[in-house]
Amino acid sequence: MFSWSNKHNKAVNISSNDNGGNGGASSSSSGPSISREEHIRSLLSDPTLKPSTRRVSTRDDSTYDTVFSTKDSVALILRVHLPGAGTGASPSPAPKMTLVGFKGRHPWIDRSMKVTGYAPIQSNETFANSRMTLGRVVNNVVQHFQLNPPSDIVIVDEGLKQMNQQYQMSNGNNGSGSSGNTSNMNSNGSGSGGGSGLSDNAHAPPNYKQSQQQHKPKYPLPPHFTTILQLDQSDVRAIKSKTTQLLSNNGSGSGSNDKSSFSEIQSMDRSTITTILDDNLHNSTIPNMIKSTPTYNHNEEKISTILSSNASHADENLTEQESTLNVQYAQISELQTTLNEKVELHSDLKSQVLKLSNPNVDGGEVKEILYQLKLAKKKKMEESEALAYEWLSASSSGDAKADVKATNEFVEEFLQSRIVHHVRAAKMER
Repeated sequence: MFSWSNKHNKAVNISSNDNGGNGGASSSSSGPSISREEHIRSLLSDPTLKPSTRRVSTRDDSTYDTVFSTKDSVALILRVHLPGAGTGASPSPAPKMTLVGFKGRHPWIDRSMKVTGYAPIQSNETFANSRMTLGRVVNNVVQHFQLNPPSDIVIVDEGLKQMNQQYQMSNGNNGSGSSGNTSNMNSNGSGSGGGSGLSDNAHAPPNYKQSQQQHKPKYPLPPHFTTILQLDQSDVRAIKSKTTQLLSNNGSGSGSNDKSSFSEIQSMDRSTITTILDDNLHNSTIPNMIKSTPTYNHNEEKISTILSSNASHADENLTEQESTLNVQYAQISELQTTLNEKVELHSDLKSQVLKLSNPNVDGGEVKEILYQLKLAKKKKMEESEALAYEWLSASSSGDAKADVKATNEFVEEFLQSRIVHHVRAAKMER
């Protein structure tokens, strides 16, 4: 591809007089905002733009022209206007760019040849947020127009027309462009050849002459330009070679034998083709021609491969799914067995609770319950009496602290035992 650098862009002398500017490289400010002076400095000190950039405004430093060459060896002029001269505005407003000296069509320019398609300069806010210097912005715009030149170019300025003649003669073209998209220019500057390149004002519609007379540029085109920013022609040749190679590869790949036309159809008259199309279900001429193409066979093989792969994946998924289902079935069976055991235990406990809460009076169950309560009550009574006897026997040790601790423990245990005794006695009395 083309490279936008000093290595792949060179200045071509078109006269003996060279009015170079100040040296320096373009830079991007890292501060909070880029001032107008910094933008202008970045444009004038850019090593690529510097030889082909001149100030054209006489009263201030707001307007500059940059001459550049497209890939079709056509010299064009980009006019850059940076508003805010003398105001010290910071940040600087967005620049206004216009292609001057000719008429043409391009997605980035409007009818008045103003550059409107480059996003960073569409508003002051987008320009400030882009953090790009004016030199970098002009570099990008010039590079775009070099690689993607306008179409239907009609030069309406005599100075630019003479500049193109000198430039093409300096390249050894003797007034002819290097690309089929550029019209050949004779010594008089009149266009001949393709309609998408340069053409003379005489070949333009009448409104071009009227437009040239009625809408003269605010600043005259500079006659003192000595250099034109040009793409290295080796890059152009490399791209043409690469394009040819790609086209050749497209014709020698898997579909190299694909037919772009069928002699069988070309030899038919219209009525025969209409009959075939109307009766396609009963006629195999067109399907046979389609099946004879390598693309059809290649697609059929691809479809077969995809179907086989899908079937294989489906079998693997089914096997994995069956294994997963077996594991889940075993887990569910185990959980179901555990649930049955717990349900059975719950049923037994529930029957015991019902038996205790609703005793059968006639069956003698109440007497059995009362007898059990009486035994339990008596047991707790005996336990409490044993605790009291044990405490009385141990209280003769004489240790005051031990006596206090033993007394507290005795009282707690004795009360717990007697409470249970009295609760059981109360249940018997009910």
